[in-house]
Amino acid sequence: MAIDRRVRAVMANYKRMARNGEPGTQWATTRKRFTETSANAFFIGVLLDRQIPFARAWDGGWHMAREQFQNGPFWEVVRRTRVDTLRRIARTGFDDRAYFRFPNELAMNLKRAAEIIVDRYDGDVRKVWNVDEKDVDAIYDRLKEFRGIGDALAKMGQFALVREYGVAGGERSKRRMCVKPDVHVNRVTHRLGLVSSTTPRRVARELARLELESPADFDLSVWRIGQEYCHATGPACGNCPLERVCDYAAKGNNGRTL
Repeated sequence: MAIDRRVRAVMANYKRMARNGEPGTQWATTRKRFTETSANAFFIGVLLDRQIPFARAWDGGWHMAREQFQNGPFWEVVRRTRVDTLRRIARTGFDDRAYFRFPNELAMNLKRAAEIIVDRYDGDVRKVWNVDEKDVDAIYDRLKEFRGIGDALAKMGQFALVREYGVAGGERSKRRMCVKPDVHVNRVTHRLGLVSSTTPRRVARELARLELESPADFDLSVWRIGQEYCHATGPACGNCPLERVCDYAAKGNNGRTL
């Protein structure tokens, strides 16, 4: 079975998602401007978006950006705040719940983030993603430098900024953005037979050879397949839109671990 057939199936799934108006599928036609507060809320939302519901993370980002550290330049204030105070703020949270499940970890992540933002970006988090179109992948690299933001969150943040906010050329940068391997992307592309391993470096290298028209759309499609159907164990192959082009499904591996 030709690889291009599998790629076409992945992109057909993305187009179906876009027709249905699923979150994250629409490209911004113009660049949306961040205020300082909305930029801080976005960044903190990315920082929080682990092991808690997505909506709670983004609500937490907005609450912290609007209600906390208001007695001076935001990140300067965070930097000056003692870790034990940051821990207390993280634990207190909002709506009678903590901002994050691990307040000490969040306190340390905020402290380190403030140091980077103040020292490297003049206290303005918007400068983290203020890059030219040709440097669009620098957004991913910069986000990964922050403690608490790993591969998946850095990828999510980069894709959201470019796709939804029109940063770094928006839709014009579709070809320049790279697929960023995470557990879902690695598993799905390997089971499809598009890559020879689930090792992130090899997945990235082999997918780059495909010269995809829009790596971001391809990434979103396979990521969603991994999240909804292609589970590590007990995959729902019979319901998966890619079943007909999938090596794993063809071998009758349903229910087995990769």
